[in-house]
Formats: sequence, C-alpha cells, structure tokens
Amino acid sequence: MEFIRNNKGGLQLCYNGYAFNKKNNKKTTMNAVLSVTPHTHPSSESEIEKLKVINRMKQAACLVSTSKPTHVYASELVSMNEDVKRKLTSKDHMTRRLRYQKRKHFPKEPESATDLNIPDDFKTISSTSDTPFLIYEELFRALKDVAQRHQLTLQPTDVMIDFEIAPRRGIQDVFGHHVQIKACFFHLTQSSWRKINELGLSATYKQNENIRHFVGMVDGLAFLRIQDVEEGIIYLLNNIPNNDDDIRKFVNYFDEFYCRGKLRIVPGNNPLTILLRRTPPVFPPELWNMNEITVSGNARTNNICEGWNSSFRSLVGHSNPSIWNLLRAFQLDRSMNINAFNQLQEGRPTLKKTSQHTINHQRRLRNICNDLNNEFVTIPIALQAIGHTILLTRDYDYI
Repeated sequence: MEFIRNNKGGLQLCYNGYAFNKKNNKKTTMNAVLSVTPHTHPSSESEIEKLKVINRMKQAACLVSTSKPTHVYASELVSMNEDVKRKLTSKDHMTRRLRYQKRKHFPKEPESATDLNIPDDFKTISSTSDTPFLIYEELFRALKDVAQRHQLTLQPTDVMIDFEIAPRRGIQDVFGHHVQIKACFFHLTQSSWRKINELGLSATYKQNENIRHFVGMVDGLAFLRIQDVEEGIIYLLNNIPNNDDDIRKFVNYFDEFYCRGKLRIVPGNNPLTILLRRTPPVFPPELWNMNEITVSGNARTNNICEGWNSSFRSLVGHSNPSIWNLLRAFQLDRSMNINAFNQLQEGRPTLKKTSQHTINHQRRLRNICNDLNNEFVTIPIALQAIGHTILLTRDYDYI
C-alpha cells in the first residue's frame, strides 16, 4: 500500500493493483467501512507501477530546479521493466508534462519589467532562510565601516548610478531616503543604442543624418525640465521621420519605460467601451533628468566608474579569465590604486585635462538648458538643438 499524488495534486492510494482517489475529509472519524464499490476493470500491477514512476518523475523535476525533463525521464527509464515502459506515453509527451510540472512551482513569467513582482520566497538567500539578499546593502555598509576606520564621514546627499533598481534601494536603506539618486546619462544612451540595434536600425542610424538627429532628440528629453518631458515625447511621437514604423517602435519604447509608462486595459462594466490607463514608467523622468545638473555644471555620467571598469578589463586581458588571472588582476589594480593614493597624499593628484571639444560641448548644452528654462525657446526648438549634440556610437563619444 502506497500513497502518491494524482494529476490534480490530490492523494491517491495504490493497493492490490488498483488506484483509489481520496475524495474528501470528514469532520468525524470511524473505523468501519461504509461501502465498497467493485472496480469495472481488472487489477494491473504494471499500470500502478506506471503511476508511481510518473509520480517520481514529477517529484524529481520539481525538487531540483536545474534538472532537465529529458534527464529525469531517461533516469527512470533505466530501471523500469518492459511492461511499464510499454504503458508510458511517448518521450515528447512525458517531457512536456514534466516541464509543465516545473512551471507550476514558479510564478508566472513576467512579460516586462513592470510585470515583475518577486514573491517573498525569492527574496531570501534560500527557501529555508529568512536572510534577504543584501549584496548592495552589505557593500554600502562596508564602505561606511572603512570610512569610520579612517575617521571619515560618509554621508552622501547625491548619488549617480546606472539603471539598476537594487542599488537605489540599498543606498536609501543605508544612507537614508533623503539621498537624491540620479541615473547616468551614459547608460541612458546605452539603452537607446541597444534598442536601435534590436530593431535593426543601426545601419540606418549610421547612414541617415535625419535619423541620427531624431534619435538624439529622443535622448535629448533628458535636458528638458521634468514638467516638459510629456510635451516633448508627444511632439516626437507626432513627428516621426517618414512615419517609419521601426522609429515609432523606438519612441514608444522610450515613452513606456522612461516617460509616461505603458497603456493597460482597465476592466469595465460596458463591453462596448475600452478603458485605458497608464502604469508608472519603470524609470521615471525624475531619475534620469539632466536639466538642473547641466545648468549647475555637474557631471551627468558616472564615467569615472566606467573608466575603472575599462582599466580592470585591460588588466584581466580577456572575457573568460581563470580564477588565478582574476586574482592577479586584483593585485595589480590594488598596486595602481595605492600608488595613486600616495601621490594624492604628497599633493600630486592625477589630473585629467579636459579637451576643448568637451568644454565647448558642455557650454552648448548649458546654454540650451538656460534658454529653455527662461522660456527664450520652445520645447521643439530646444529638442532640435539638443538632437545635434548627441551622437550614439559604440563608444558613446559625444554624450
């Protein structure tokens, strides 16, 4: 006698070549058999064994998240007798059932980042622990500890990061919710460039000056005042070059993720009426707007961090290093930083000269933002001017 699970997850009793389904629970109990209904088919031990095998396959597919349905199926097949093998359905059918069983134990796959709602079970380091993932929190607390050991106070008021959500939460949890977080303009243009490539527009972008200018206007929304971004994106949607479908897809993508959010159908009582509403964008304009930063002359990017990434990548040498190459690169990087620190203590800071081209570029953007803020120019004219200052290349030279 053995209990297994049926297709609906209920208990099933295997006994004497028959399978009995548990119907329900009673509030009262007794030891008497109320009634017995005879089976309409003969008993079959091989049929019962088949049910047990399928049950074991389902359990194996769910217990190990990395187990592949084909591997689970083949592992059971090795020890199975011939009678049971003949009763099993085809390999394709069984592996489909196992894949379906695995999916039942996970939340529904999100269609976009806005649909992603992480259950509590996935927010901890394991299913048996209440310890949450705190990678960024641990990093920022470690930085505070190092600062305290050197008698320094680490209390930032402004932080610039990329578009990851986790560090934003970590910064606010460790340093406070008063910290103003800005997203790097470099990474905004990177996102646009990836989308341009995804839509197959990279060749058109390089060859067509009008398209380059228009894409620059889209990223140029970052230099409008926050309250002007909605008017700016509407202007761009109404002025797609040659009404190109792929360019419209690019602008719609930018609108949904960075400006106004996605349109969703709202259930209503009238079947003849469709109600729409916008969900908040994943990255609202307050996060990536560069107007005030540009006017004040502060940095719009975290290129200093990207510079370290580039330097460390050069030390490593290739994209798939061994652990020993990686450790050696850490040692070399530490030596370089110790040397730079010693030079700084001696009053010899490493200064990078700003090119005249960069100085002129910054001045031009600042003048456009000032003219717009003082309402000397309209939003379309400002976007037209900004569009000429932004050029997306693989190295993002002119941002």
